Amino acid sequence: MPEIILAVVMGWALERTNIILNAIIAPSISNENAGFGAVDGTITRTTLAPACYRVLVPWMIWIARKIFPKRDPDSDLLVYQAIRTVLMIFMFWSLMQGWNPLIAAVTGVILVATIRFDYWDWPVEVTGIALAMSGNLPLAVTGAILASLSRETAPLLVIVYFARTGDWIGSLWLAGMIAAIMLGVRLFVGRRALHCPRFVWRINLNALLNIFKWKPVWNADIFITVVLTTLGILVVFTFPPGWMIIPIILVLSWTMAKFDEARTLVSIIPFIAAFLVRGL
Repeated sequence: MPEIILAVVMGWALERTNIILNAIIAPSISNENAGFGAVDGTITRTTLAPACYRVLVPWMIWIARKIFPKRDPDSDLLVYQAIRTVLMIFMFWSLMQGWNPLIAAVTGVILVATIRFDYWDWPVEVTGIALAMSGNLPLAVTGAILASLSRETAPLLVIVYFARTGDWIGSLWLAGMIAAIMLGVRLFVGRRALHCPRFVWRINLNALLNIFKWKPVWNADIFITVVLTTLGILVVFTFPPGWMIIPIILVLSWTMAKFDEARTLVSIIPFIAAFLVRGL
């Protein structure tokens, strides 16, 4: 019970922080390729990739619409925020299962630094990693289902679970389930064009070379990404269970994701938090 209460408090606080920062830093509530703005397009299968394959929350809102057909159209945003709050709470509870309350709290603090746009998928990504890290197969299955409906990084959960448990059978079962879900979503949604280039390493390199144009530099998004990258590399050399996903995430983020969005590194933040806590 104390863990649940702690998760509720931390999840609610982080969601409130998320809402405030989204409003101040970069209002993106109507961005058709991100967060709430992508809900309708995902439901109608018109949103561009990869957002069109992140169906968990849009499908939940679609179900809410079917259950309450006479709702106020503006209530969709309230439902969206309620779902995201629950996802935040579940993320913190999951972190306590994979690690402990202190590491969960430190993870939450670091996550604040990555908030920029309105997205709902990153709490699910962290949840999946944490539940795989718990070594509990039913929890890992839960995380895998949620992650497969939310993020392209879901297959990495298999690596984390196997590294934690050495369970070949459970790992193969997870891999098959994740592949089936992700393939099913793609077949249902269909092929969609990308809303940005597939490889963006040149853009990232240019951002890195111009990092000092930001004043103060330590508040620049790209600076936060560089710090997380550096810490992630240090974590690798301590070889914690599941460390193998860190270089994979770093390579994918540097080459296929815009690196001025530090949220692309959220899945390695719990490992960084554990590394920092061990150093205290």
